[in-house]
Order: sequence, then C-alpha cells, then structure tokens
Amino acid sequence: MAFVACSSSPTSPLEVSQLSLGAAYDVFVRGGTAYVSNNEGIAVLDLSDIRNPRRTAQISERSSGGSVAGFHVSGDTLFAYGDRFSMYTLGDDPDPQIIASFNGRGFVSGAGTQGHMAFLAFLQGGLEAVDLQDAANPTSLGYAPSMGQVNDMVVHDRFVYVANSSIGLEVFDVGDPSDPTRVGVVAGTSGAWDIHIVEDRLYLGCHMYGVKILDISDPSDPTVVGSFDNGGETYGVFSVGDRLYTADLQEGVEVLDISIPSAPSLVMRDRNYRPHDLFSDGQYLYLADQDQHFVVLPLELSEVS
Repeated sequence: MAFVACSSSPTSPLEVSQLSLGAAYDVFVRGGTAYVSNNEGIAVLDLSDIRNPRRTAQISERSSGGSVAGFHVSGDTLFAYGDRFSMYTLGDDPDPQIIASFNGRGFVSGAGTQGHMAFLAFLQGGLEAVDLQDAANPTSLGYAPSMGQVNDMVVHDRFVYVANSSIGLEVFDVGDPSDPTRVGVVAGTSGAWDIHIVEDRLYLGCHMYGVKILDISDPSDPTVVGSFDNGGETYGVFSVGDRLYTADLQEGVEVLDISIPSAPSLVMRDRNYRPHDLFSDGQYLYLADQDQHFVVLPLELSEVS
C-alpha cells in the first residue's frame, strides 16, 4: 500500500518537521524508523530525510475486530497490544508481518518483554506472564490479580512496574513467571500514567499530579526522591542526561533540570503542542501529539513564549 505524505506548516519556530497521521498517542524511534500509534493502529515512518518524514506502512488490528492501545519494540519484533496481544516481524520487509496473537484476560493496556517472556498488564488491573518460546503459540504461565486503571508498564530485572492511575505505581516480582507476585504500591504516586527507567532512576508521569522521580536502587522498594507539579496533565516522560522531557496535554512540552533529583526545576515550556507521548534518540525529540500528530523537534530547546 502506498501512503501520501501530508506534511503541515510548522507549529513552532523550533520545529524540524511534522506529519499528519490523526491524533497520535505513543512514539518510538530506532534506526531511522519511527513507530507511532494512532486511531488506525501503528504507523511506520521513514525518517531518512528528517525534514520530510513519510509513512511507509500501517499496522492495523481492525481485521480481527480489535484496536491498538500501544506497542513495545524488542529486537526485530513489534508487540502491539489492546484488544489482544500481537507480534509482528520487523525484518527487511517494509510492511511488518504478523507472527502470532494471544488473547489475554481482558483489554491489554501495557506490555513488556524479557527474554522469551512477555508480561501483559490489563486495563482493569492484573498482570499475566506469557511464554513466547514457541512464538507461533504463546502460552499463559501465571497471573497476579490487581485492581484499578492501568496505563503503562515496564519490565526491569526481575520486577515489573505498573502505572496504575487509580492507586499509584505497582510493583510485581516476576522472578518466577509461573507465579508472579504483587509486592505492593509505592506511596505518593497517585495518578501514575507513564514510566521511563534509566539505571536506578524511575521517572513517573502522574497525569494531574505532575512528575515523580524515584530511586529504584532497591528495585523491590522504590522511593520517591523528587517531584514537580505544573498543574497540567502529564501523560509522558523521557530523560536524556540531566534533562527530563514531559508530554503534557495542557502545558505542552516541558523540559526539567533533574541534575538534582530531589529538586527538579523547569527549564522551558512550549505550549504550541498537546502531546500524549515523547521519545528521544539523543539527537531529536519526537512527539505523538493530539493535534499536530507526529512532530520532530531539536533536542536542545530554547524558551518559547
């Protein structure tokens, strides 16, 4: 299928490029290719010309009667999740091909992988461990119950961190995938929505409660060490060095100085955007935006009024 590039006029003087895709929710970039979830599924973009991104493929679950809530990329495989959990190959074929799918215990709102294991977090709570050793036939190994609204999850060593906006950041021990265990909920993390981990720091976007910075040097017992509340709606977080970039549906793109984790401070804010998520490859900042869809910005942002 051929796609027509629909680049738009820049929204901000800092903007490198943008591409119309419809409202966008998640973004990931690797090796000159961007993956962006939208209302149609997951758009695959060619970024070889960064000033003129173009869509080369669209992953859709509509043929199965389902929808895509998000995705996770590991190696040469893209894992899409929503009404079901599906695996797509990201080989030389520009159009990703489905490998297999798995129907979990409900609507999947977060997923991650580690080795031949996948872990699925469900919108209404709960975590399921799935064995992918036979990729064509995923098998459920274990389940840990929970409650609340789950929005994101990350696998880290033998633990899974789940962003549950109803109760906060949940911690699960998955050292034995056949018997995942809910360790508990981290105090002071209400509204948990998006997770980004770098070494022993966990950055947590907490929707209406701003951003929390957690120490996970003891991964079973994370501790909040810093916070920043801008009064907006923080949906996404991503750190590069001593800067934390936040996607805020009301306040736009914000950059925080996190060189002192206990006292993050605002460096700049660009209210020209309404991002749901953001990602950086160390050179550019990529937005999944409600109105401007897919946006590329320079990583070094200056103040915009």
